[in-house]
Amino acid sequence: MLWRPILAVAIVCFILGGAEFLWRKNVIRGEGARKFIHILAGCAVASMPFWLDYGWIMLFALGAIVLSLFNHYHRFFKAGLSVKRRSYGDTLFAVAIFICAMVQPNEWVFLAAILFVSLGDGLAALVGTSLGHYHGVFYKVLRHEKTAIGTATFILVSFVVTAVAVYYSGLFTANVNAALTLIALPIAGAMLETVGVYGLDNLLLPLLVLIAMPLLAK
Repeated sequence: MLWRPILAVAIVCFILGGAEFLWRKNVIRGEGARKFIHILAGCAVASMPFWLDYGWIMLFALGAIVLSLFNHYHRFFKAGLSVKRRSYGDTLFAVAIFICAMVQPNEWVFLAAILFVSLGDGLAALVGTSLGHYHGVFYKVLRHEKTAIGTATFILVSFVVTAVAVYYSGLFTANVNAALTLIALPIAGAMLETVGVYGLDNLLLPLLVLIAMPLLAK
């Protein structure tokens, strides 16, 4: 079924190409451009285990690692590097995808691991950036500015993602384990998201879900 990996590459290329086009037209800039890619490409990748073999996802992630590193030095794709602060989040996210695919977890665990970054972290950054100046309490972690409303957004989104994964994964037979996961995982994720500066949270968050969810299900 060669059309499936071809479709996966085409979807991600369409998202990246669309982001670059919108960036050059000055429709999206800065954090908005990065998170546009972050959210859409991440959601596409999160769905892949449901219709694509993990081996293909690993190969896809390896290609993404090479391209992101190349882009950091040659900057041929500018939409993904349109913020001034130093970040290797795109490369680390691709590394996280490779590790998750290599472990070959339950499809819903993989989905939750990727969505913690793409939706949770992505929406937290957008909300924090757009509303933080009006409704957010600012605090700094390792000289990186965070907002309370952004952190709250992450917790809310990751709670919904965790609830969907817990319900559909079939890993949880005890209600107490499911309830503990629903409480502990979003809070632990928020703590990692807060301290994961320079894009390190893009690696730590998926690994947290990948390790913690199966353990909490026992």
